[in-house]
Amino acid sequence: MKGFKLKIRNHTLLKWFLIISSWMFQGILRADKTEKAYKISFSLLLSYLFYAYFNRYLDTMSSVICGFALGHTVNWCVNGNLSLLFVHILMIKRADPQNIFLYLFYLRNESIKCKWVKYAGVLGSISRGDLKPSSDVDVSIVRKPGLGNAMKAIVFSIKHKKIADAMGVPMELYISDSVRNSYERYKDENCPVILTEEPGLLDSYYAKVMSLEKAYELNQK
Repeated sequence: MKGFKLKIRNHTLLKWFLIISSWMFQGILRADKTEKAYKISFSLLLSYLFYAYFNRYLDTMSSVICGFALGHTVNWCVNGNLSLLFVHILMIKRADPQNIFLYLFYLRNESIKCKWVKYAGVLGSISRGDLKPSSDVDVSIVRKPGLGNAMKAIVFSIKHKKIADAMGVPMELYISDSVRNSYERYKDENCPVILTEEPGLLDSYYAKVMSLEKAYELNQK
């Protein structure tokens, strides 16, 4: 977290507005096409179902408002990571760096098994050797083309956000349709930590990369 957003987070009262922002946008603005379409469609479907229920008892406008509020909230809970809010935004909990790396070694093993994954990497504070108890974990996964691979990627994302949550790991995971999208999202980073990668895939994007073992050593302070 940098700049103006960091100043808001460090303010006792204003940081709560980041929760509202998280609920409203849910990472959709930074998402690639597949993830964006999924999140918007899922939110709209849930909103409609809740609207249809409330419309039996309330007027149309109230039903629309209640339907969207509940549908969007369920979407936020399903596709989000509560540890990210408690640790990285509100800073009312502290993450254990050792636990974070324990999870990342597990995530590496899981991503290597997935034939639909072209690239999986970690960026941000971990790649800079600046991991703190209030840091988040930025994970980028690039999928292979195809609707089936898109569905597998979405299920993988939901599953592992919840596993990370259970382990107290504040993870922000994005699924990209291309390496270009992943690179543009994290364009301020110049050395990703590789979980898995097709040979030569990142050569035209990054001058250097780092192993997870090296990142672990780098963050032992």
